[in-house]
Amino acid sequence: MSDKGNRISQVVENRQHIIKHCRGKMFTSESLKIVALICMLIDHAGATLFPQCDILRSIGRVSFPLYAFLLAQGCKHTHSMERYLLGLGIFALISEIPYDLAFGNSINFLDQTNIFYTLFLSAACVYIYDSIKKQKTMIQLIVFAVCLLFLFMEWILLTFITGERLPSLALMFSYVMGMIISCAHIFKHHEIANSKSNILINIFPILSTLPAFLLASFIDCDYGIWGVALISLLYLAKSIKISAVIMAVLLVPYYGQHIYSNVVSFEAIRNMCFSLLSILFVCLYNGQHGSKKKWIYYWAYPLHILIFAILRC
Repeated sequence: MSDKGNRISQVVENRQHIIKHCRGKMFTSESLKIVALICMLIDHAGATLFPQCDILRSIGRVSFPLYAFLLAQGCKHTHSMERYLLGLGIFALISEIPYDLAFGNSINFLDQTNIFYTLFLSAACVYIYDSIKKQKTMIQLIVFAVCLLFLFMEWILLTFITGERLPSLALMFSYVMGMIISCAHIFKHHEIANSKSNILINIFPILSTLPAFLLASFIDCDYGIWGVALISLLYLAKSIKISAVIMAVLLVPYYGQHIYSNVVSFEAIRNMCFSLLSILFVCLYNGQHGSKKKWIYYWAYPLHILIFAILRC
């Protein structure tokens, strides 16, 4: 069977699995998009027009985990990852100028970038992983070696551009997340007896995504490495329950790191609680699409930011 045929059969199998285990639940993917969009609008209104109203920013914390879950589902169900990546990449570039006008003081396509960069890099990790996983072990080794070389050159180049050493913590965290994703994939198939062979099969595709992780850190895209790791893990999750656990495991430390400084930050606690609220919506996902209006939600992002940027002026 061709790669296209395998992709279609995988999409059908994923949909049947989700629908089977999600009967009686109320949220379609479109419903989740609407909830995420509303929370994002509230968040950005607070950031640009009402900066003194912190609760608006906290409400917005519901948004990204939902988008992360929806992107992971989109990567599983799309018939063409190439077109999916192209759409995300185009809107990352389209959205950057309005984003910089609304939230920054200058236009820069490589610093403090918008959420579409995060989504694009996450989908790229999925694409790299799936593409390399299909290859034989020797080819995986060669690709992995090339990716390591690219990773080293990228690190040196970016250090030269920025004039300072990029944080080694980001690179170390990339490796750690790669190992976590690898383990998640192993346990997903419940093949503990063959775990060694599974590691050999999956470790090189996983680690070959590291340049994308480092790039997410360098361009300082929304949620950075945490966001890319969250979406990658959600892609590997085989059930809604596992997705919920993954969201909790990553969201708690992400917001938890901001709770303690000199004093306890109640704002950080509130942000964490709102972000965890997104898990409730995910648990009520029924696996259905709803009406297909993907491009409306894509265009909503740059357009509403542009409007907020104009109103802020």
